[in-house]
Amino acid sequence: KQEWRLALLRSGSGENQRMLWIDYDSGERHSHADGMNIGLFAKGLDLIPEFGYPPVGYGGWESQKARWYTKTAAHVTVVVDGSDQKRINSGVTTLWADGKRFRAIRCSDPAMTGGSRYERTVALVDLDDKDSYVIDAFIVSGGKDHAKFFHSFFGSVETQGLTLDKSDDYGHETEMRDFRRDAKPSPSWFADWKIEDRYKYFQEPKNIHVRYTDLTADASAWLTEGWIDIQQYGGNGGTYIPRVMTRRTSPDANALTSAFVDIIEPYENEPNLGTPKRIALAGPDGTPSPETAIGIEIPRRDGRRDLCIIADTTVVEDASSPENTFRVQGALGFVTSGQNGPERIVLCKGTRLEIADLVLTAKQKSGCLEVVIDGTKA
Repeated sequence: KQEWRLALLRSGSGENQRMLWIDYDSGERHSHADGMNIGLFAKGLDLIPEFGYPPVGYGGWESQKARWYTKTAAHVTVVVDGSDQKRINSGVTTLWADGKRFRAIRCSDPAMTGGSRYERTVALVDLDDKDSYVIDAFIVSGGKDHAKFFHSFFGSVETQGLTLDKSDDYGHETEMRDFRRDAKPSPSWFADWKIEDRYKYFQEPKNIHVRYTDLTADASAWLTEGWIDIQQYGGNGGTYIPRVMTRRTSPDANALTSAFVDIIEPYENEPNLGTPKRIALAGPDGTPSPETAIGIEIPRRDGRRDLCIIADTTVVEDASSPENTFRVQGALGFVTSGQNGPERIVLCKGTRLEIADLVLTAKQKSGCLEVVIDGTKA
């Protein structure tokens, strides 16, 4: 819905329906400063919920708690220099892919923050008819403090790859508390939510989780709690839910460029993915690509492996992973491989994809090509 700056990536059917959405404006009446905010419905629950209508019952529209709900930091997006986004509606769609097993969108609106880049790419990747995961890449340029926030539903959180120590609050008139920080987290650290079915949507208990794996380079990791109102949903007063902050800073104003990368997996009982990791990329002449050219390897528990390259098209639309003999001439390339080699390949806004000895070429750039490989047939 480009005029509304809202996109829905849908998959599955019946009780296995899932949907990833992104909202890429921050203006209009009754608006929040929530540009590039995302949400996810899966496993029968709203697993990345928007906080909702501001709780004006705590002192009116100008009360601290009501204003908290409208702030950029209350959403699953990036805050630049602690400031709320400008209330504007100029976001554009720069990539759209609506395939059978792979769906993606890239949105851009640097005017929200006044920097040179504010661009998010999200993809919903099907593992099978029941399960999917999300690839999330957010590039921000400008300012000297970039803070990316994430939260899920009610529940408890366990982390891996973090050594957390108490830290100062983020501040900026936000309603968060109990900040703990790891200045140098392990690569591929994650936070795993065990979801509480507080509103009893399920007739029988289910062991639903959301795993957030962060692949951002040179960033600190924070675990905190954010205040939400439960009074308007039949509860009593407010409560706090776990939130994650990934943060990058620079001493030089307007000099910082960040490439935030994460994998979000909803699952029941056991995760379907192994440990994702960043992979090094090179340009056509073999020189290392900048951090804003993103390569990811995602192993699956069934032995398959996914590779994804999200090229930085502001630099060059040609990126490769020599280690994986994987090259993309275009905006985005994706491959699922099994024991016998590539099984599915996706090329978005590109002309060529190479993986091992398989080559896909296009006469012209298309929105999305998705090809299933079955033996010698495509």
